[in-house]
Amino acid sequence: MFRGIGTLWLTLALAVAPKNELSDHLIGLWAAEQDLGPLVRGELIVDARRQEWRARVAGYDIPVERQANDVSFRLPAEAGEFRAHVTADAKSIMGHWIQPANLVYNSRYASPVVLLKTETDVWRGEIVPLNERLSFYISIRRLPDGSLSAFIRNPEFNLFRGRTYRVALDGKNLMLSQNGSELRGSYDPQTDTIMLPLLDSMPAMLFSRRTDHDAIGFYPRVFPETEGYKYDEPVLGNDGWPTASLAAVGLREPPWRSSSIKS
Repeated sequence: MFRGIGTLWLTLALAVAPKNELSDHLIGLWAAEQDLGPLVRGELIVDARRQEWRARVAGYDIPVERQANDVSFRLPAEAGEFRAHVTADAKSIMGHWIQPANLVYNSRYASPVVLLKTETDVWRGEIVPLNERLSFYISIRRLPDGSLSAFIRNPEFNLFRGRTYRVALDGKNLMLSQNGSELRGSYDPQTDTIMLPLLDSMPAMLFSRRTDHDAIGFYPRVFPETEGYKYDEPVLGNDGWPTASLAAVGLREPPWRSSSIKS
């Protein structure tokens, strides 16, 4: 009899026990974005006022190799390479900046560079390399059964694609689990941030809260707080492809709602 009463009280206590109040704070969109380089960028100067031409960029000052109208140089430690040629009128130098392979992209990448003559035998231009960007987004929502569910988006490489995680919060300890695999991190209510290790070779990433106005890389488009999406017919370019409105090809132009793209 006493055992039955004890079991009854335990059942009632579990039924009315409050859930982890912090779990509601997890609902929403979180992002961790890192710009890893490259370090070599900015103004490039080619100085031909002396017999030995020199190139200056990102603190480097190195000699330029010349062969007829072709000019080139390599930075130490394979930090980058410039290949170009001087135009026939000598008013510009046109070529490419070649950045090395890196942690984000496993092959070299060439960016166009144009140097314009700014004074006698001096050309200046700008190196704008491909940013080595790595970003992750975690969308957490509450399911009808009361549990929390999450999915992770990585726009650069589409890592974690097709996976849905169960979310559990024990105090500040956070766990995302899916088919036996677990991601363990933490949630700090004071700073409203999540720490979660997603890549074995990197430390835990710091996730901050985002909205549909500042989640670059998660939503198809990002708008200022005062604006919304309005459909416009695509602008005709010079690539030979014709353009038309959705209606012209028999497609409906539905009104845009931010809730329709949120998970």
